[in-house]
Amino acid sequence: MSWSEDRGFEENQKRVKKDYQLALDLYDTGIYDAMYLAGMIADGARMTRKDLQRWAEGAYGAALGTAVSSVAAGSPHGYELALEWIESEKECVATAGWLTLSNLASVKNDGELDVATLKRFLQRVQKTIHKAPNAVRYVMKIHLSSRWGATCLR
Repeated sequence: MSWSEDRGFEENQKRVKKDYQLALDLYDTGIYDAMYLAGMIADGARMTRKDLQRWAEGAYGAALGTAVSSVAAGSPHGYELALEWIESEKECVATAGWLTLSNLASVKNDGELDVATLKRFLQRVQKTIHKAPNAVRYVMKIHLSSRWGATCLR
């Protein structure tokens, strides 16, 4: 049984499905499990840039960065925010940025991707991975072995 199954997240997600306002309210509690569930039920298409920025800034811990990145990837603001978040000094925000970029690269067709930008980020990973904070380094490694990395190496 996974961590999220153990806490009943999947069951709650199935019951609630997508609920924009409930997701915002849950995230605003600041309670880790509520914030994680918010990411599962958030409607990325309805999330505003301001909502996503607030979520990224409020994330603490790897699972919340993952939840934020999943929602952001489903948002029309995901790509531009990913590029901004990657530059953040805050480890959770930078991690959410890298994960959002990776999520976008995994769900978009090659023709929809800005391959030149992805190649620049691959070069950046190669140059900076050894100096990056631990969580950022970890997601950079994921990208190197993912479809994202393979797309850049073409």
